[in-house]
Amino acid sequence: MALPMARQLAALALGSSSSALLTAAAPAAATTLGRGLRRYSSGAFTRKDVIYNLGNTSDPEAEAAIKAFQREQFAAASKGPAGAAAAEPDQQLAAKIERKYMAAQIVESGIQNVSVPLSYEAEGGLTAVKRYLAQLQDVGTQAGFAAPAAELDAKLTEVTAGAETVKELLGQLRPYTSPDYHAALSEALAAVEGETGGAVMLDGGSAGYKKFADKVKSIAQAHKLPWQMLLPVKQKLPTADEDTADKLRKDYASWLQSAALADAQAELAELQAEAARLLDSQLAKSAEAVKKEQQAALAAIARKVEAGGSAAWAQGYKKDVEYVEWFDAAVAANPAAGPKAATA
Repeated sequence: MALPMARQLAALALGSSSSALLTAAAPAAATTLGRGLRRYSSGAFTRKDVIYNLGNTSDPEAEAAIKAFQREQFAAASKGPAGAAAAEPDQQLAAKIERKYMAAQIVESGIQNVSVPLSYEAEGGLTAVKRYLAQLQDVGTQAGFAAPAAELDAKLTEVTAGAETVKELLGQLRPYTSPDYHAALSEALAAVEGETGGAVMLDGGSAGYKKFADKVKSIAQAHKLPWQMLLPVKQKLPTADEDTADKLRKDYASWLQSAALADAQAELAELQAEAARLLDSQLAKSAEAVKKEQQAALAAIARKVEAGGSAAWAQGYKKDVEYVEWFDAAVAANPAAGPKAATA
């Protein structure tokens, strides 16, 4: 099952490989050693890219690309004139990294405006959850992402492209599956390999693959995955007639919607539990202790705002703080009546 959508968006934006279904793909293999430019991911990493990203220590993709470029430059230099660098194209990788961090900023700011329905059971039930999902999807669209299912399909296709055996496939899918589901698949594969006495190839006609596929169906059934519907979507949809294709699409869309709702409800349950824990911990503290923690948190935010400088969000935050300070001062000056609205 996919992670809750808020976490999917964060993983997509930052290229995370935590426990999400989505991670950044590994770098592509280098081209011939006699060239100064080398391919990395989907773009060429050039000298300009190196200079641009020298201070970018927080991005593992940039760091790995710089090291790969340095290795290739050393190998080219060892060949003498024959290894001279070719003409350099535009800064493709730099542009890619810029797009990624722009998307991260859009997600970070956009999620701040998403209303989290912690009391959705009393606030419209699933309607509130659907609204929450729609807001998250809107943030993803603004950041340049396709629908979660399409992003997932693209990532899985990318990372499994080079697999030749089922064991390789499972190894590449491990970051995208839950621990218990992956353990069950690995156990099933080990049993089939023991029966056949060798590796199970990704060959649908082989006996080993057929045995493994039967075990996968049972595992999917145990994990409440509707394989009877999912398999036809993958296998028959491209060549199905219009009526059959329409039914497959509707069934698949309905399942995706129900899965997304289940994920969102699970995430909201975790947030509700965390909110309850925090509330209980706050109620168990003295007013002075709570005040000190709040002051420390406000000081941390103030430092972040100062670091933001002239950024629009930092200036907007400062204006909000000024208004709150004015309001508090007005209430303190006249507790009975409070602040007065200005009249024209």
